[in-house]
Amino acid sequence: THTLNGYSHTQRVLTHQTGTHTLNSYSHTQRVLTHPTGTHTPNRGSHAKQVLTHPTGTHTPNGYSHTKRVLTRPMRTHTPNGYSHTQQVLTHHTGTHIPNGYSHTKQGLTRQTGTHTPNWYSHTQQVLT
Repeated sequence: THTLNGYSHTQRVLTHQTGTHTLNSYSHTQRVLTHPTGTHTPNRGSHAKQVLTHPTGTHTPNGYSHTKRVLTRPMRTHTPNGYSHTQQVLTHHTGTHIPNGYSHTKQGLTRQTGTHTPNWYSHTQQVLT
């Protein structure tokens, strides 16, 4: 359990994880992560992932940056200031999460761009499977 800018997570199977977790900063590399649950508050997100393979992630104060290869049946809820979405299959996802904002480009979800700023969300999606 990580508080001070709020991060809490439970992991069932985590193989070959390397991570450095410092005050207001989190960096990790995961090879195979199965059935994790995570809640990240405030002003950031909450998500549950079924199968997450070969992710890399850097978590800095009020920001989140990550690259995902295969992400199946994720659910992500971003509160406060309202963001919620569910994705079925997301391949070659790159994302950058900045203070009170969310910006991402997805490939398996073809040519989606999204910007999430305080109190609103704008996005364009081409193909969502």
